[in-house]
Amino acid sequence: MLFLKVMEPARDPAQSPSEIVRDMVEAGRVNEARAYLASLTDGSDEVERWRQVLAPPPVVHSTKSTGRDCSQELQWLRKHVREYLGQWVVFDRGAFLDADRSRVALHDRVGDRPGLLFVRVPDAQTSEV
Repeated sequence: MLFLKVMEPARDPAQSPSEIVRDMVEAGRVNEARAYLASLTDGSDEVERWRQVLAPPPVVHSTKSTGRDCSQELQWLRKHVREYLGQWVVFDRGAFLDADRSRVALHDRVGDRPGLLFVRVPDAQTSEV
């Protein structure tokens, strides 16, 4: 079982709960900020706003798929991975179009049209496809 210890941060006694939470969030301590908010009995508008902002996002399940089959692209990548290490490659409905080390340069060349799939090929140290 996981227990989260609420650590009282060193702070100026004049800081409001909202300022304390802001400081925690700015320091990347979001889980601590959530726990701190949960420990407060203050129901001020500022505290409620922070509770709402830091609430975990809702998860919506759906049986409808929004993606498409990428097996052609994956098959191509497995065959050609060594040729394009550390590069971006772009496919148009399964067909290889172009490659570049810069995603921006590649996008500038091929444009922005429906059906394009941009994939980053890992470099030699992490190449697994």
